Amino acid sequence: MEKLLQPKALIPVILSVALAVSTSFSLAFSLIVPIPVDIGVLEVSGVGAFLAIGIQGGKSAAVGAMLINRVLSIIAFLVIAALVMLIFHGEFRAALRGGPERTQDDAERTTERPAASEASGT
Repeated sequence: MEKLLQPKALIPVILSVALAVSTSFSLAFSLIVPIPVDIGVLEVSGVGAFLAIGIQGGKSAAVGAMLINRVLSIIAFLVIAALVMLIFHGEFRAALRGGPERTQDDAERTTERPAASEASGT
């Protein structure tokens, strides 16, 4: 697995180094070119970086690697969001309802408070 990518160049490329180069190039390109990143700028620049380092398999392997990277990042985002929703389920329900969640104890406390005139002693 060390030499998963067999480049056309003389220097062997390790997968982690290839992904680091691809991600760095994609990020630099996305920050320099004023185009929204949702329209494939990261994928296109990542494919270009993979082709520049000489990935074996050519364009199809580079496109496949970037699409797999995109799918895995979306899945990771969804899993993390689901875990956060499970951990903070009360807060999530309150946010969906538009207000803080009231428990039975809160309702009893608000009904048992003395009126303002009784509290002041008049």
